[in-house]
Amino acid sequence: MQISFDVNNKLKCQSVAYDFVFDKNNNPLIVEISYGFAMEAYDACPGYWDSSLQWHEGKFNPQGWMVEEVVRLKK
Repeated sequence: MQISFDVNNKLKCQSVAYDFVFDKNNNPLIVEISYGFAMEAYDACPGYWDSSLQWHEGKFNPQGWMVEEVVRLKK
């Protein structure tokens, strides 16, 4: 999780999905980065991790977070 947040901060992206694999020494490697997602994929999620690596149980609205970020950047 920490690697995802670190890379996300370097890329300055607000919403990105990362696919990882583990090498033979169990080191995580990013093999795909996707900017964009189907809303249906998040409907089934039981919660989310924040940048402090705290788990938040329950439904969430990533589309609303994107709108909030655009509004914040416009100010």
